[in-house]
Amino acid sequence: LISTYVIGKERLLLATAAATGLRLVVTQRKLAVLRCVGLTPEQLQRCFTTDPAESPIHVTGWGHLGDTWPYFRPNFTNMEAARQEAGAEAVVGFVPTGWLYEMKSSAYPVRAKGGCSVHLVPYSEHSSYAELREYVAWLRPKQIIPTVGTSGGDKARTAMLQHFRGLIDEQHNKAAFLARMGSRRTAPSHSR
Repeated sequence: LISTYVIGKERLLLATAAATGLRLVVTQRKLAVLRCVGLTPEQLQRCFTTDPAESPIHVTGWGHLGDTWPYFRPNFTNMEAARQEAGAEAVVGFVPTGWLYEMKSSAYPVRAKGGCSVHLVPYSEHSSYAELREYVAWLRPKQIIPTVGTSGGDKARTAMLQHFRGLIDEQHNKAAFLARMGSRRTAPSHSR
């Protein structure tokens, strides 16, 4: 099972079909969306089917394999239903998104229960860390506020910021700090 948004992850789906030599099962609705996003009729025919019996690889809607906010919580009920419907010994799910990045020792966290497992794959078609670092180095912002991979609190935020260490405008931060310190020293006291 591969979880996808309504729009997005098309390149991943095409690559999966090419790598496995199998067509991916999608709903009629998903097939209509794939037509709208510019896939050619040949790509659609070669890579996708709406017949669930034709392939063991099924594309599911976002959230089918689990809830993603504020952190990933697998939906083993849905996965078990898919396993039983297919008559399979096991079901393996993949949730490809940069939004599920976790500061863990494992680069690709896996949640499992019984014959069901789901892999969180840090995948984004938007920007890689290298591309983000390159952009931040070019932009030289005054501050970076992490919004992804920070569910672990301050420790996770600090770890995320380490990826961009040395790329922000440190001189601005130093000047702003010194200006604040100077204004505290010269601020007139208010006596009554």
